[in-house]
Amino acid sequence: MTNLPTLSPTLYWNTSALYSTGVIEADQIAGSLQVILAPQAAIDAGAKWQVDADGNWHTNNETVGGLVAGSHTLSYTNLT
Repeated sequence: MTNLPTLSPTLYWNTSALYSTGVIEADQIAGSLQVILAPQAAIDAGAKWQVDADGNWHTNNETVGGLVAGSHTLSYTNLT
């Protein structure tokens, strides 16, 4: 607690609220990712990609939206 000089000595401001910990709820910044695969032979062979191992495989030139800003992992199908 801090005694503020402009207030009477019996009034205090609780400064612990200024440094409290906890969850801050805020709108997340979201974006999208578009992947263009190459070469054409890989596309013809069925190359696909996914982001963050979500199980949804995407084709060439497809866009995934709603991604929160930050790091993400891209995975690709193996071609034989």
